[in-house]
Amino acid sequence: MTDLSRNGIIGPFTREVYNTIGDRLGHTSHIPGDSVQTLFNDMHLYPSKSQVSEMLQCARQCGRRNGTTSFLTFGEFCVFAREMQRPKSHRRSPQKSPNANCARNCEVFLGGSCNPTTWRIETAIPELQKHGITYYNPQKSIWGPELVAEEHDAKQSASVLLFVLDSQTRSVAGMIEVAYLVASDRCVVVVAHPYQLGQSIMGEELSYREYDDLVSGQMTLLSLLRNQGVKVHSNLTSALQKTTSILKYSYNLAEEQVTSKLRILGN
Repeated sequence: MTDLSRNGIIGPFTREVYNTIGDRLGHTSHIPGDSVQTLFNDMHLYPSKSQVSEMLQCARQCGRRNGTTSFLTFGEFCVFAREMQRPKSHRRSPQKSPNANCARNCEVFLGGSCNPTTWRIETAIPELQKHGITYYNPQKSIWGPELVAEEHDAKQSASVLLFVLDSQTRSVAGMIEVAYLVASDRCVVVVAHPYQLGQSIMGEELSYREYDDLVSGQMTLLSLLRNQGVKVHSNLTSALQKTTSILKYSYNLAEEQVTSKLRILGN
């Protein structure tokens, strides 16, 4: 492998990659295909075998290589390693399921009122699991103060914040939070259920004044969302479809960016 440090083109990340490869394989300009996954693991990155296979195939195609020998160059390995280290990518320990309720590096935060709602466990989580999408569910059977920090981490790391403003609860905190997140330019998908005159919440019938306040607050929020170009969904099914679509688009965009970088390296 070329001594990149002498050429003055090595930074903290490429130095880490350079040292990792050197420790495992010694000085080499080509990383054999059967060593790629081990090197990723050495960097605490855990792609699946199929992901590694796709990387090798992509590198071969972009590099216009003939023959059957699979390998990555130093630059190609750096591109893939950097993409895997991106905050929204699937960087996880090998023991953790990609569908686990994870606070860090989750793709979707399931926001809104918790008890007595059941939309998360009954509908949202099965649908996200079907698509292999990671999520954080803040609805816990036993809540403790330590979960405040965990929820914060999940909100910060999530690519999409899915909020259901249901009418089973007053959802006042949820309305305020959605307004804040949208104003912070976060990607928020919102479901809003209207309140009904004379309805009860948690066994307590709403007075007309409280009903009017809740409706006024919800309408103010919905007006804000429309002004910001945020679609408000009337049902969870369409909101989940939108969430999946957003994530699929981001995956495709990331793949296009990686392919573009590899083609530059191959020229």
